[in-house]
Amino acid sequence: MFTAQGTHQRPEVIAEATGHPAKAIAAGEIAQGLQRVQQEAPCQIAESNENFHMENRTRPNRLALAQTWVWPMRCSAKKAVASLMSLVLPLAVVLAADTDVPNEQLPNRVRPSPNSVTLYADYSTKSANGIVPVYLVNAGTNTINLEAQDGDVFLKLEVRNPQGRWVRAQPHAYSWCGNSYFTRQVRPDHFLLINGYQPTNGQPRRVRFSLYQQEFALSSNVGDGVAAIGDIDLASRDAMAVYEGTFEFVSSVALGEIQLTNELDHIKDLQASAIRTLASPRFDPRKSRNVLSEVLKKFPNRDEDVASVIAALDTRSESDGATNRTLTPARTGR
Repeated sequence: MFTAQGTHQRPEVIAEATGHPAKAIAAGEIAQGLQRVQQEAPCQIAESNENFHMENRTRPNRLALAQTWVWPMRCSAKKAVASLMSLVLPLAVVLAADTDVPNEQLPNRVRPSPNSVTLYADYSTKSANGIVPVYLVNAGTNTINLEAQDGDVFLKLEVRNPQGRWVRAQPHAYSWCGNSYFTRQVRPDHFLLINGYQPTNGQPRRVRFSLYQQEFALSSNVGDGVAAIGDIDLASRDAMAVYEGTFEFVSSVALGEIQLTNELDHIKDLQASAIRTLASPRFDPRKSRNVLSEVLKKFPNRDEDVASVIAALDTRSESDGATNRTLTPARTGR
């Protein structure tokens, strides 16, 4: 079992299957219902959804996010309510299954370390469709807040690449609708049971599961599973590959040295995504500014993207300076 440490810095893809396996049918009904809502009352995006994901990755704090992004939902209330009425009953069933459960109900084989957050994949107990039950156990004293998309807490299958590095073997498709994104919680001494993705056409591999897009990094124990070469390829060039990428990888995409084709969702201009990701607090702002300067020289038409990132870096610099001034005692003359 592994405990949280550090933050994700990976350059490296469709399972949004979270919650209890027994509720798979209900979850399917919800997906169909949500599709009806999107068709009948489409969300009008106030800003580029790419900006949302960049901000969500670089500013995990919801309050900070609200200060930099206008909530994009302007749905037709009458149509939305009419469509959502058909979802109320199955949605209640799914949410009931997706809430955290007291740790005393954990299987005997799952034994978390005291005062820790643990991710345990039970490879010995797979469902008929191969899904691996993964337990996110909070044995600490603080509530865990998890970013989620339609209930998915961004738990992703991983394998080692030829260089021995763990990479995603599960692609991710972002939602274009702001209503898809919310926070899930795991209270102290509670756990979440999450479905670990296993492709139907995969090859036997040593695998593990990791959380992405959270304020902390957490990976499971390693075990025998399956992974598909096609999934690994898709994951290497989806939007999440950029948002979670290393500085070197993101810089190369921003500079046009690496060109990615995202087949998973609406976010197609991954060079723009990479430019915006350079504002991430994971990166040294001085290095980001140097790359942005080079981007502007090579791609003058990216001036608006570059300007928005420089403005974000300036704002962060001012904020950091104000914090430092607050924490530094005033000097007095003798």
